[in-house]
Amino acid sequence: MAVPALQREDDPDRGWAVFQAALGAGAPVDIRVFQAMMTFCKRHAASKAPDVLNEAVSRGVHVCESLFGNFLHACVATRPPMLSEALDAYWKCGPRCEGIIYGVVHVCRKSGDPDAALSLVSHVLYNDVQVSQRLLSLLAACCAEAADRASAAYTAEVLLNLIRSGRIPSYQNEKLFANLVKSLVADNRFGPALDAFALLDCVGLPASEHIYNVVASALSKADRADQAFAIFQGMCQRRIRILDGVFNSLAIAAGRALNVDIVRQLHRYAEDRPSLASNDKVLTSLVSAYGRCGEVASAERLLFHSKSRDPSAFASVVAAYGRLRSAADIQRLHRHAERGLLLLDVFVLSAFVAGYGHCCMRAAVQHLHRFAGDHGLLSDNVVVNAFVSAYGQCGDASAAERVFSDSNAADPFGFATVIAAYGRQSAHSDLQRLHQFANRHALLSHAAVVSAFIAGYARCSDLASVEAVHKFARDSRLTAHADVANAIVSAYALCDDVARAERSLTPETEPSAFASVVSAYGRLARLDDVKRLRQNADRKSLLTNGLVLNAFLVAYARCSDLEDVVALHQFARDRQMMVHDDVANAVVSAYGQCDDAARAERVLMETLGAQPASCAAVVAAYGRQQSLPDVRRLHRYAAEHGIMSNVFLVSAFVAAYGRCGDLPSVKGLHEFARERQLDGDPGVGNALASAYGQCGDPVTAEQIMQGMDVVEPPAFVSVVAAYGRLARLADVKRLHQCAREHALLSNAFVVNGLVAAYGRCRDLPSVRALHEFARDTGLLRQSDVLVAVMASYTRCGDVAAAESLKDHQADSSPAVSTPAGYGSCGPSC
Repeated sequence: MAVPALQREDDPDRGWAVFQAALGAGAPVDIRVFQAMMTFCKRHAASKAPDVLNEAVSRGVHVCESLFGNFLHACVATRPPMLSEALDAYWKCGPRCEGIIYGVVHVCRKSGDPDAALSLVSHVLYNDVQVSQRLLSLLAACCAEAADRASAAYTAEVLLNLIRSGRIPSYQNEKLFANLVKSLVADNRFGPALDAFALLDCVGLPASEHIYNVVASALSKADRADQAFAIFQGMCQRRIRILDGVFNSLAIAAGRALNVDIVRQLHRYAEDRPSLASNDKVLTSLVSAYGRCGEVASAERLLFHSKSRDPSAFASVVAAYGRLRSAADIQRLHRHAERGLLLLDVFVLSAFVAGYGHCCMRAAVQHLHRFAGDHGLLSDNVVVNAFVSAYGQCGDASAAERVFSDSNAADPFGFATVIAAYGRQSAHSDLQRLHQFANRHALLSHAAVVSAFIAGYARCSDLASVEAVHKFARDSRLTAHADVANAIVSAYALCDDVARAERSLTPETEPSAFASVVSAYGRLARLDDVKRLRQNADRKSLLTNGLVLNAFLVAYARCSDLEDVVALHQFARDRQMMVHDDVANAVVSAYGQCDDAARAERVLMETLGAQPASCAAVVAAYGRQQSLPDVRRLHRYAAEHGIMSNVFLVSAFVAAYGRCGDLPSVKGLHEFARERQLDGDPGVGNALASAYGQCGDPVTAEQIMQGMDVVEPPAFVSVVAAYGRLARLADVKRLHQCAREHALLSNAFVVNGLVAAYGRCRDLPSVRALHEFARDTGLLRQSDVLVAVMASYTRCGDVAAAESLKDHQADSSPAVSTPAGYGSCGPSC
């Protein structure tokens, strides 16, 4: 009686009463009653389905596929679906068959929890369930939609392997394969994703446009430009369309990888397709990529030959010239932007601000600051951060802080830029003040801020504070951030605690952190450690990374290891890495530092031509050799090729003429720099001060120093040495006091210069005083300091004191070259 009644009933309460009456009748309840009641629940009382199923189980009724299937239908009918009830029932009494497993997966997906379905794949295998196309499609969709990317990717890989082995039929369903591939690339499992292309060919279902674009996009965003380009080439061969957004991602990835060959091929591809050639975003990505690769002329030609005047593309060209510190080109584009009202675009304005910051042109930054204020652009975080960074690069950290404070922005990246500005000036007290501010305003929870403090304290050689912030980062679980991990390694390396820097390397740290350890060993001239790390890099295939290769080149050059520089040059040539400007620059620079100027020049002309930074390295090498004819020849070459407005190159020529004692040429370049507003660059200023000192004009050198925010030790020492050669004791003592006030006496290079100057002035008491200072501070253990003290004692006629130090020579450590920017000396000098 109960079954017909339930089939006719449509009221939930009356239907439930019929079911309860059947259960209470005392007679055994037939399975048909439970089936009828579950069907009733599916239509009219879904929430009662778990109670019905539990009652059936408690009475020993066999739960068949039909009964459990209706139960799952009822679970989906509620809002929200009864996921936990469905899963609990399946584990407890659900039939292990294709239809039921499909139903459970369906409930998981309808409940918005596709992750819950992933574990059912193991049940499929364990119970030898035949996987139908609908079940495989649903599992693939769950893989693509799951929040747990690692589990989803693992499940997708298992399913693909089962298809490859024949355990699951290879259904001709493009969408299910697309979902499986999508879940793989979401977890960066690019190997299995690429293998899927071969599998699709084998099963007679070539990869679709969608799959190609998904994989190419993921590879590009993961900075795997070479692999992404290989996919792109496959698409071209099969005449498969690449989506505009994917094309842009690939171009940007090629730019980040400094692979100009890929950028050029993408450019040619776009030119042949009007839909791409007329797309502003495509144009911007190609312009930006050319700029990243140092091909700024190509970037600019592409920009101005196109019909587009997209501000983002224009900003990319400005940014590229900024990275090259090409002030003349930035000023030229600035005039163009003013005519076209492009400066009102926040990205264009920010690019100019950053460019002038790179060139340390504070007056130009201030002019744009006033412009931004007048036009209400200082409310934009992008603009504010650009000004903060630019003032910091110009050595005006207080102005950077004022801009940040006036903006009332709580942007941690802007605050980190202020910290970096004070760090570059080694302004320890300001770093501590900002550290207290960060503590009060809970800014230390941001990885960018912590990284900036670590780097800033390292620049101040404050190892204790580096350790303290490192401990804080570890306790706060911030060391998992790549930026923080890299900053920790680099900081210990900069503090010359290289052993701890090396211990701090983790799988999370990027190649740049490994490169910083290599650089630190090179700076300390520890060739054996550099070679040991080279073996490590070979095992881990790190040498194909440009940053790592460049670090080894610099380290070998600092150790004057020409043989290994030649070997790395050959390595780069064999792997076609010399097409990358940064690698070619590093090779040229390494030969230059090894004083093989002729070979450096050959590499320059073969690979780079009129590239300012590399040309500067060759000029520096000829300058160290005091080869004035070669310096003048390269000067003519640079002028003919229009690259003399680059601050790197101006600094190199000034330094070279200074080493050669060519005062007229130094004066000529000084005037050249002043006319083009390049003399505000710290590199140019320090080179001029040093050159005037070397040419015997310390008065002009000191005047230049007085106008600078940051004076580097080599420039300071050049002025001291010039006064020493002229026996102007009062001026040497005045500069000694200046060095004391500005914490420059912790630098061995500065102590050497002062000791030598006092020796030339025959001021024995001052030589003795600096001897005691060097002994008390441990600087006397460095061989160059010890030799300088001995030479000055000899000059002053105290041969006995000089002889008494000879026994210490065996215990002294090798001389360490001074890093640029170590310490600062202000206008009071």
